[in-house]
Amino acid sequence: MKTIARNDAYPFILKAVKPLADDVVQLSLSTKNGEPFSYREGQFLSLRLSSGVQRSYSMASACSDDGQVQLHVRLLDGGQFSEWLRGQSRVGESLQVLGPYGDCVWQQPESASATVLMLATGTGIAPLKALIEKALSDGVRNPLILYWGGNTEKDLYLKDYFFELAGSHSNFAFVPVLTGAQPDWQGRHGFVQDAAAGDFPDLGSATVYACGSPAMVEAARTLLISTRNLDSTRFKADAFCPAIPRKAIHDAAHISIKVKQQNGMRSSLSVPSGISLLQALTSIDQVIGVCGGQAACGNCRVVIPDPWKSNIAPAGRKEARLLAAIDSAPEHRLACQIQVNSSLEGLLLDL
Repeated sequence: MKTIARNDAYPFILKAVKPLADDVVQLSLSTKNGEPFSYREGQFLSLRLSSGVQRSYSMASACSDDGQVQLHVRLLDGGQFSEWLRGQSRVGESLQVLGPYGDCVWQQPESASATVLMLATGTGIAPLKALIEKALSDGVRNPLILYWGGNTEKDLYLKDYFFELAGSHSNFAFVPVLTGAQPDWQGRHGFVQDAAAGDFPDLGSATVYACGSPAMVEAARTLLISTRNLDSTRFKADAFCPAIPRKAIHDAAHISIKVKQQNGMRSSLSVPSGISLLQALTSIDQVIGVCGGQAACGNCRVVIPDPWKSNIAPAGRKEARLLAAIDSAPEHRLACQIQVNSSLEGLLLDL
């Protein structure tokens, strides 16, 4: 039986939409003809609607042989994919799936007793849920500790499931953490990275997985590596950058750039500041980032000339590795890794 390749766009059927919270739903998808869809737990895929709208979500369950996939989707006011889901019953409709992408996958622990920490905020719990389920089903005996953060208890929409999982597996522990004030809350308060750092003064032999908001991921990376002796190669992460509602794009301060398309045509554009260059270009249908802005596909590669090139922070490890793999020139960058701000005013951009 054929296994779907990662670069194929393949038809899936939306089988069910299940509410998990007031603003989160679980999508159950299946390959159209029952072919297996192979991925590693912790990876994500991109969904593409017939309108061209594309969004990326992590698989929320361990990989199976039946082509079934579960995703967690946060419904955003004004979000194009969210509004598509809200508009009418979409069960039975076909969607194009691309992927899988991402390298926030299971890394063999340093030893049989080495601790594995997992930090999540919001729907960043989805890939960690898949990783945990796979590890436990494979008989991993290392201590697995999950810290899941939210503003209120309602944000932790699978807390009962994880408490039950902890009750049936002696090596798994669940630590819910709230940032908001809730008088009757008996659990931890603060941020997940601070809770983990407080519990583990030395992470020299540990592995850490972090999925959720970019702010949490970067704060956790800095804190645990610089103060808790964590090996940087054992910090595995995917930051989730939500789609920007059209109203937010409209209300933001704008800068002017000029875009040279592949056919040689030039156009002047007004793009909002404070978001990634990929999000800006996607909002005006100039670029489609297949991997959802995770520096995993290279579709958003652009040419950034001087003097604007010097105004942009150097490429990080993940971006540099991908650019090298696709034979890029020094002036090439990934639009998903560039934040639009006033220093890019007047940018002459080659697609």
